[in-house]
Amino acid sequence: MSLLKNVQVSAVQAPLASGGTDPASSYVDMQAFEGVMFVGYLGTAGSTDVCTFRLWASTSTSSTGTVIGAAVSSSAGEDDKLFCIDEYKPIKRYVKCHLTRSAAVEYGGTIAIQYGPHSKPTAQTAAMFAATAAVRVSST
Repeated sequence: MSLLKNVQVSAVQAPLASGGTDPASSYVDMQAFEGVMFVGYLGTAGSTDVCTFRLWASTSTSSTGTVIGAAVSSSAGEDDKLFCIDEYKPIKRYVKCHLTRSAAVEYGGTIAIQYGPHSKPTAQTAAMFAATAAVRVSST
């Protein structure tokens, strides 16, 4: 089974240099999927700096939405960590993640992996370079 035919992967937030603002990611439309996992990469952080990653849901892409679920936070000074939040069967059609970080934190960006498509195979977004490799089973 090819994972790429059963998920849709989207870049929803660009990398952020330290000291900037903390914009929310783009919304993902969940109408054709059962769930979404957001994966963010925390780069370099100062010794006392932290990041918090939380989800928002909305009925449209033009509103702020409401917080759903618990936040995921780093400990002070943690570097090179992944944030992962999985939202299965969201209560509203559109879901996004929001990052809040201390001033001296570099952030590597966020991807959304939508899974459980209502129809298969899924098509990847134009911004995603996807290739399916041959699956080999070794006999040892």
